[in-house]
Amino acid sequence: SVETTGGVHIALVEAKTKVALIKKVSLSRLELCGAHLLARLVKHLKAVLEIPTKDIYAYTDSTIVLYWIYGTNRRPKTFKASVSEIQERLPPERWKHIKGNENPADAGSCGILPKDIINHDSWWSGPHWLKSDQSTWESKRRHLASEKKI
Repeated sequence: SVETTGGVHIALVEAKTKVALIKKVSLSRLELCGAHLLARLVKHLKAVLEIPTKDIYAYTDSTIVLYWIYGTNRRPKTFKASVSEIQERLPPERWKHIKGNENPADAGSCGILPKDIINHDSWWSGPHWLKSDQSTWESKRRHLASEKKI
């Protein structure tokens, strides 16, 4: 949140993570599951905390998932229902790209131990650039090719 003094306050409000399935699943499928989980969590928090959609940014480090969320029809049919649900819960323009090494969610999905997460600054307060003025944020949304150019 932006404080009246102009400062920025960042705090972890809620987090969820899931363990990957034992059976073989594609990385794209796992990334989509992560975005789907985030969309469900955002919908819940929007209602509980009364946050307007315009004040929410959702980040993923998967350009494939972003491509699907941005509305292309070139997504696998097996993923259409999940992508549609993501789009209903949080509009595509609220989704942005984050570099994998800056993504705090990776700590939860990469097997960090509970005893180690307490000292993981990114998990609690996000990447360092979130603390700066929003106008100085580097563009995290990748300019993905439109369907016509593919």
